[in-house]
Amino acid sequence: MTAQNVSKAFNGGTITINNRLIGSATIVASTGVFTTTAPHLLVVGNPVVLGAITTTTGVTAGTTYYVRTVPSGTAFTLSTTLGGSALSLTSDGSTVSVTEVGDTVSFEPPVAGVAATRVMIGWEAADHKERWIFRKCLQTGKVKVARQKSPNKATIPMSFMLEVVDGALPFKAIFGS
Repeated sequence: MTAQNVSKAFNGGTITINNRLIGSATIVASTGVFTTTAPHLLVVGNPVVLGAITTTTGVTAGTTYYVRTVPSGTAFTLSTTLGGSALSLTSDGSTVSVTEVGDTVSFEPPVAGVAATRVMIGWEAADHKERWIFRKCLQTGKVKVARQKSPNKATIPMSFMLEVVDGALPFKAIFGS
């Protein structure tokens, strides 16, 4: 279940990645700890982006970092990679903002009958000896989310109608030997 798959099921729509502004933070270089004035609600692995940095070097505004540790509800450390080592900071300072990246993703369907988005669909056999390319498709079936217990999770069965593409055939099939 992804926003991209839901968008295909509804023939378009708007997908928005909602970032969450946490606020400013002070930085202690010797420990690598960033401290916010209010609870940050971050957990290890969350991606964050920092705003303008004052004094501190070893960290860059606008770069995505990952929460490495969470010593308290207002303190955290960062790494350049998920599960990586702590940042090497040179002096104490501050950042004007800490923003959690992609806290939630939302989807809003298109206006019915106004601007349906066609998609190209490709399929390839596991043995790579058969491929189908459908150049222009529109989802024409009912949207029904089938919820299941883990590990199957949820599925969105879809039916597509092929449309004629100006100057091209609606599909191409490729068969290997």
